[in-house]
Amino acid sequence: MKVVIAANKQNYNIVYNDVFNNTTPHNLSKLVSSESQKNVLNVKSKTPDQILSTGADGYDYSAINELLSKNAMKTFISGERQELGNVLLAGATGYLGVHVLKELLTTTNANVYRLVRAKENSKKYTLNNYFGKNCAELFDSRIFVIEGDATDPNALKNFEPNSQMTVINCAASVKHFAKNNEIELTNVNSVKNLVSWCKKNSARLVHISTGSVIGGRKNNMPPINFKFNEKMLFVGQEIDSNQYVHSKFIAERVIYEEIIKTGLNAKVLRVGNLSPRTSDGKFQMNFRTNNIMNTFRAYKILGKISYEMLGQEIEFSPIDSLAKVVLTLATTPKDCTCFMPVNPHRALMQDVIDEICHAGYKINAVSQDEMIDALQAALADESKGNSLVPLLAYANNNDIEPLGLDDADVSYTLQVLYRLGFYWSETGTAYIRKFVANLKELLFFE
Repeated sequence: MKVVIAANKQNYNIVYNDVFNNTTPHNLSKLVSSESQKNVLNVKSKTPDQILSTGADGYDYSAINELLSKNAMKTFISGERQELGNVLLAGATGYLGVHVLKELLTTTNANVYRLVRAKENSKKYTLNNYFGKNCAELFDSRIFVIEGDATDPNALKNFEPNSQMTVINCAASVKHFAKNNEIELTNVNSVKNLVSWCKKNSARLVHISTGSVIGGRKNNMPPINFKFNEKMLFVGQEIDSNQYVHSKFIAERVIYEEIIKTGLNAKVLRVGNLSPRTSDGKFQMNFRTNNIMNTFRAYKILGKISYEMLGQEIEFSPIDSLAKVVLTLATTPKDCTCFMPVNPHRALMQDVIDEICHAGYKINAVSQDEMIDALQAALADESKGNSLVPLLAYANNNDIEPLGLDDADVSYTLQVLYRLGFYWSETGTAYIRKFVANLKELLFFE
């Protein structure tokens, strides 16, 4: 954090990923003094309805563009719905995975095979924590554990299904930066292994991706007012400065390649911000890994927020609703290969800050300059530094503009969900107050 901020103040344009890839002062010095930093994506400005066919690395996206162009209402309406069958669930101990598991147990007759690492093989604890003991009693009757790591090509070597199988991949590393290839190993190699198993066993794949693949804007690419949608993967966006975004982008590319080359039956769901349940406001056990919630916590610790940020819109995808969405979209026709299931309802940052203050904490609205000065000063405090990571966009003046869900058009997915009988719940004051109260009880803001 301190290296990036100090470098930016001296007009050296580096991002967090540069520090992970150049871990000595010598290597960073070579990076900022080299002409390579001045290289830009060599493409002409495009109008918003045009999609690029070639990436900066020379990759040809034309076949993927053609595949994704089929994501339209006529494809959904004319296609045949698919049966779910039994389910192999990767990432079953995660926040989304465990809610997908619960939804499978309560709304389908599917047997569920949970692929879990040995160290995660506490069969019943996660279910008990979120849902009580009733679900855990289904182990060995409808829930079966396969011990293995999806990053290992041999993890499923001995598992051969005796009926139609759908693989739902909720597994992911949500770190944005890490040393070496840790993130890629989890988010890309595991997908390659699951794809190989699906091809061998004629299974379907439902892969959970992220709306963050929209990336960022650099050198006016994608152009202002461009709307990213389900027919697109690469539109000139910047994805290399964030390891997590890059890994999820490449994982999608791997899946689309296999659909084109081998006829793999697969679909990608680009989800939004995983948020507390609508039913009771309960949040994930490892709540300190959630970037949006950590942003709220950072404002509380700093005690300040800029006036500009108060008007920012926030998308919440309640986890119980999202689990229903995953199973709903899993049954769509084979040629529907990509969806972006994000909640169309939007809260304002002001709504959340008001409820945090209502819970007894103090956060003052200030000017942008005062916000930056306060952040710079707070970063010098070792006890606060790590908690302020989500706010570093204020201190980083690099030339990459983050893009968000407001830069996306998800009307196709929304229309499909309406036709399948699903409607997103409103996430207003009552919802926010409920989860803020829960987080306060967990001492999250301390």
